[in-house]
Amino acid sequence: MPQISPSTTTASKGLKGACVLVLGLGISGQSAVSFLLKREAVVVGVDSNPMLDSTHEKISGLCSQGMSFVR
Repeated sequence: MPQISPSTTTASKGLKGACVLVLGLGISGQSAVSFLLKREAVVVGVDSNPMLDSTHEKISGLCSQGMSFVR
């Protein structure tokens, strides 16, 4: 089994610059996106719900913070 050095793990480097895909932008997904954006991750949020689009208040707020939205 390969050894994983703490200096090479994402947790030790933080999330800055990490590319993260969040599937589902309900309450939990929105919280996850906020958490990731605060830690400077590159976030793409995906949701197929027709009620959610980039003009939805919560989604537009996350997009203005840096999230990319895909339906």
